[in-house]
Amino acid sequence: MPGFIRAYLDQHFRIRPAADPEVAMPEVVPQRRPGGVAVNTDELRAGGHDEPQPVSFPSRVLLPALLRATRAQRLFGSRRVARRHLAAQALRPRAFGPPRLFMRRDVVVSVDRFNGWPVYTIQPAYTVKPAADPSSGAVVYLHGGAWVREIAPEHWRLCAQIAAEAQVAVIVPIYPLVPFGTAAEVMPIITQLVLQTRRTYGKTCLAGDSAGGQMALSSAIDLRDKHGVSLAGTTLISPGLDLSLNNPDIDGVQPHDPWLARDGTRV
Repeated sequence: MPGFIRAYLDQHFRIRPAADPEVAMPEVVPQRRPGGVAVNTDELRAGGHDEPQPVSFPSRVLLPALLRATRAQRLFGSRRVARRHLAAQALRPRAFGPPRLFMRRDVVVSVDRFNGWPVYTIQPAYTVKPAADPSSGAVVYLHGGAWVREIAPEHWRLCAQIAAEAQVAVIVPIYPLVPFGTAAEVMPIITQLVLQTRRTYGKTCLAGDSAGGQMALSSAIDLRDKHGVSLAGTTLISPGLDLSLNNPDIDGVQPHDPWLARDGTRV
């Protein structure tokens, strides 16, 4: 990966430790994306949230130039191209396992299956506890990818960082993508996975980025309304909140978005 892209990702996905060591859920620096901004449910319950972060110079000037040079938004720039990309992804699915080069040495990774899905667990290497020990806490992380793309190395890197620095288990489900998975099929399984994680690890947080942020929010609402469960925390990184894509602010944000565009996302 080119260094300037890595620096951009580091800037927008860095982690600050939580103030409460018992909850141990990191605060993720917000990054605006079409259709949503980073949301902290504790702030929503308190009746307000921070003002949107100002757009940095790299995001305002350098990133648009990079997008034009690399045509990074081309996959979602039009409905025709997005449909063609979706068909190609369905025909030749990408690998989803954690890449060796992107994983830290201070975490250990294991994999199991839940309702037929591969589900990975990332834990701090030097504080691994028995599965039945509920004292460590956990984060269920739902990766982004516009509901059509597999988990990426950057997602694995972030999940490993959360596990190592927040000292929690990070549960990463590999959920079915469009066109093979629908919300009606996927969301109930995610909710059941979160409930099982709470039984195993105790305090559990939900986190996700982009499409995964939308799914995390939907699951948190489902847990509250149907199961009477309030999670220790929910962190959403640029979640898809306005799926109608009618927010007038999208036109201003889209030129700075490194991946998505309105027309292709509507597919």
